[in-house]
Amino acid sequence: MAISIDVVIPSFRLIEHYLVPILRLERPEGVRVRFYLLSDNPGVAVAPSIAEMVDGKDVFLEVNPRNMGAAYTRNRGIAAGDGDWVLFLDDDITVPSDLLSVYARAAEGDPGALGFIGLVRLPPPGKPFSDAILASGSMDIFTIAQHRKDFAWGATANIMIRRSAIGDVRFSEVYPKSGGGKMWIFS
Repeated sequence: MAISIDVVIPSFRLIEHYLVPILRLERPEGVRVRFYLLSDNPGVAVAPSIAEMVDGKDVFLEVNPRNMGAAYTRNRGIAAGDGDWVLFLDDDITVPSDLLSVYARAAEGDPGALGFIGLVRLPPPGKPFSDAILASGSMDIFTIAQHRKDFAWGATANIMIRRSAIGDVRFSEVYPKSGGGKMWIFS
């Protein structure tokens, strides 16, 4: 069964050392993959290494006319594609080169699944405040895939959802424009 995956990456900074490896992920054979890199910063300077990957066929770059926030930008990414699956990745994570193959195998192996939650490993805390945040459990959603086989939701840093399950549902734009943290490590 051939599947298609739209990778939606909202970004404000377009940090090259995170985005270039994501845009260069191995594409599984027989799977159509399209990347939608969406900048929420109209004044962003696009690094040449990113700009040369944008081909309007498999890699797209759209820049919001003004800062609209992560929810709006993710919604714009959903609307831009038409793949069977939508893979949301944050712009500041490090991913293994076979990430798309892992997701494609999961989708093919469980044709009735609505989605799959990826694991995001946070950097070790180094200060009392970050120790307290981790101890509070408020960051547990990032590692839920490591602890639970099934779960109702996951962090948008690394989650793939069947487009038909998304339907007309969109991210609420009532939340603050800023989103997430920095430098999450996926493995």
